[in-house]
Amino acid sequence: MKRWHVLTPNAETAKTLYDDLIGAGIQAIHIHLFAKDHATLTAARLPVPTEMEEAMVSGEGFGRLISGIMGNAPSDPKVKSFKAELEAGRVLMVVILPKTRADEIRSLIGGHTDVQLIEAGGPTEATVRAEALFQEIRALVQETNAKVKELHELIPRLRQ
Repeated sequence: MKRWHVLTPNAETAKTLYDDLIGAGIQAIHIHLFAKDHATLTAARLPVPTEMEEAMVSGEGFGRLISGIMGNAPSDPKVKSFKAELEAGRVLMVVILPKTRADEIRSLIGGHTDVQLIEAGGPTEATVRAEALFQEIRALVQETNAKVKELHELIPRLRQ
């Protein structure tokens, strides 16, 4: 897997690139977006970062909760270095993609002349562990939601 940092000039451009990446088969869970605030992303109909994704950037907050499990918070110092750009209204995308699709996705990103591919590299060990933990948490949440739905369907029958 490769992790690329892509800087876009604004949320609208980020939305166009995001849609292109999704259309090219990159899963949404492999595209992480960061902006000055959540409202910027929400206004462009882009997903806002989860607490875990924000912890991956800052190593704080939710990262403290999982730090006991993982040994340390999965901080991404490269993302921290974009703070000035984010404050100026730019949007940072962190895209995780299979190495086998690197040329194809580089070409897709290159078709957007107003975006900047900052770094092409592999994910850190902490990011890989965080991604695995995130997938486990997501599965547990889905299972819990299914059980809650079952319980809600049973309640009317129990009242009869």
